[in-house]
Amino acid sequence: MKDFSGKFSEAMLTVFIVTLLILASPFILVWLIFATITDYIKYKQTRYYKDTGEKYSWLCCRSSYISFYNDISNANLPIEYYRDKAIKITGYGYFIYKDTLLLCDYDSDDFFFDKEKDEWVIYDEHDYVLLETAVDDDIKKVNDFLGKKACNKAIIFTESELLEDVPENRCERIEFLPMTDGDKFSALKNRINL
Repeated sequence: MKDFSGKFSEAMLTVFIVTLLILASPFILVWLIFATITDYIKYKQTRYYKDTGEKYSWLCCRSSYISFYNDISNANLPIEYYRDKAIKITGYGYFIYKDTLLLCDYDSDDFFFDKEKDEWVIYDEHDYVLLETAVDDDIKKVNDFLGKKACNKAIIFTESELLEDVPENRCERIEFLPMTDGDKFSALKNRINL
């Protein structure tokens, strides 16, 4: 009897979830259509699209590359941008200021200071690795892509609170640029004194 009631409860829960999904699907579909149209219109108005003419991809205006490109281009900051078209993500590219790679896509949730190891670490695909190793790989990748030594250090935009209670910068080739509420542009503008 217990076995029957358990299976009956599971079946009823499944029927309830499927019914809920069926009832919600028109609202989800309308939201997806609205979000796509809004994003498409916004993309067509971006400085990135006006400069590159790159084809739209779904919800690409949420890309950190496109928003960062728009900010630095609209402010005429002396930062060079190199688009890596081998990667299909719209706007994926490299930002270089003098000899420094600006890493605008490192998510503050993915890296942290490991107090036990006394090192910065980052979650990289399937494992945690030293942040310095990951950044060195990025610098090498950019230099290989450009066919020259364009950068030898990097700036990582970091939420200010992530740097609290952390010893001074231990990474020789990495500068942590504190920002507030994800505002990379203001942090960078203050850093290069423009």
